[in-house]
Amino acid sequence: AKEKDEKKKGGFAEEVARKVYEKYEALPKTGKATEKEWTVLAAILLEDKTQEGTSLSVVSLATGTKCLGSNKLREQGDVLHDSHAEVLTRRSFRMFLMEQISATETSKSLIFEKKEGCSKFSLKPGISFHMYISQTPCGDASIFPITEEASEDVVLKKRKKQTIRIESETRKRQKTEE
Repeated sequence: AKEKDEKKKGGFAEEVARKVYEKYEALPKTGKATEKEWTVLAAILLEDKTQEGTSLSVVSLATGTKCLGSNKLREQGDVLHDSHAEVLTRRSFRMFLMEQISATETSKSLIFEKKEGCSKFSLKPGISFHMYISQTPCGDASIFPITEEASEDVVLKKRKKQTIRIESETRKRQKTEE
């Protein structure tokens, strides 16, 4: 009943964020960003819908914002290249999935069931996963206009720059031809 009340107050997204931040706050201070620093927090949550109700739990969580340049990489492959929160969370989630596959041998998997007569697995009914990231991901995924008007301004500015560049190049060619 308590979880249902929480979901009504802020919706499912708020419940996901609350669970993630509760888990993060419960971790020891070692390695966490200080008040003068910032970081990105990412997590993957397991949602289990049963007849008794729905449960939501964090199965993978990480923070990070760094990516090493190519000059720091080593041929031995012993340096972690990408330490962005969402990448680390995905890696941790894959480990969770592998542990759950191994647990099917003893029928203790929380999420998988082994299909009879073959070596394949499927998610148990009612199981789903959700990813939380405290900021938009890096790169092109984080580039989005704030408003439709702002989007039009960006397009117009790009066109104007291109027009100026084309006109400049045309003038240069004309001078060389003379």
